[in-house]
Amino acid sequence: MVFQLILAGILTNQFDAVHGIRQFFVVAIGGGLLGLMVGFAASKVTEQVDEPRIEITLTTIVAYGSYLLAEQLHVSGVIATVVAGLPVGNYGAYTGMSPRTRVAVWSFWEYMAFLINSLVFLLIGIEVHVAEMIDSWWSILLAIGAVLLGRALVVYLLTPLSGRLGEPIPPRWNPIMIWGGLHGSVSIALALSLPQDFPHRGTLLTLCFGVVAFSIVVQGLTMKPLLSWLGVVAPADTSYALQKARQLAVSAARTELDRLRNLRSVSPAAFELLSGEAADRANAIETMLRESQESNPAILDEEVRLTRLRLLAAERDALQRAAIEGMVPQEVSEHILAETAAEVDRLSRHH
Repeated sequence: MVFQLILAGILTNQFDAVHGIRQFFVVAIGGGLLGLMVGFAASKVTEQVDEPRIEITLTTIVAYGSYLLAEQLHVSGVIATVVAGLPVGNYGAYTGMSPRTRVAVWSFWEYMAFLINSLVFLLIGIEVHVAEMIDSWWSILLAIGAVLLGRALVVYLLTPLSGRLGEPIPPRWNPIMIWGGLHGSVSIALALSLPQDFPHRGTLLTLCFGVVAFSIVVQGLTMKPLLSWLGVVAPADTSYALQKARQLAVSAARTELDRLRNLRSVSPAAFELLSGEAADRANAIETMLRESQESNPAILDEEVRLTRLRLLAAERDALQRAAIEGMVPQEVSEHILAETAAEVDRLSRHH
């Protein structure tokens, strides 16, 4: 939205800061209100339907319909679409969609996100020529430096302020926030939206793609070593993770074996043999896991912390559903949810 305001000022050679700020809030608030109305209306419709294909179509209409409607009303289509998705995903998905529908909808939009990202990068590949990028290597390096410098200024200027408003941010997190500012499809999509007759459009596309390529390849691949070097994350215990994965696989195999027995697809003799083998493997894995925990107590502490967070999430979801269905008074639910949120915050800060 800010990009569009700046672009309009460049194209018209007229830019009024006061008018721009006022227009920003009008467009943003208008788009948000419109998105809320569309999202809650769609959530009510989902309560009357239980057909994955129809509800997938409905979410598609919400996404593109809210955008088109907002653009017709001269408010932010992007904000309208994002806000419309909030009630659909956080309210309608749990009150009006069955579990199989939720899985189908999430799978559909996960694929759509992958498809759209692929199309954006395909479009930039068509628009930008490798020869131009090679010729503009110095300009691309300057653009990368400018982006990193701008992000560094924002991080180092705002982190002290955020420390006064809430939990202080450790200084060694600042390089992570700077280097972790990856750029991708949004930057490219904005650059592609420039009019064909925009001055130096080809150069801007080349610089944008150069910055994005550096961000994804260099910053993305070096992020993990940076985290280890700064000591933000401890080196992973791959042997313990391997045994946990094997434990998960054996558990799934035993569940499948029980299912086959119930279906009478396996003979009693074969079941006893395979069940004994699975039990032996499970016992051996549990022994190795216990030895790893005894030799490194931090492993057990971290597993307990993560499991507690998952249990708290389950408690929160159950309380929210109970409050929505009227099984628990709203004030009681909110009181317990506040306690749960405080415990989640404590566990997160402890980590």
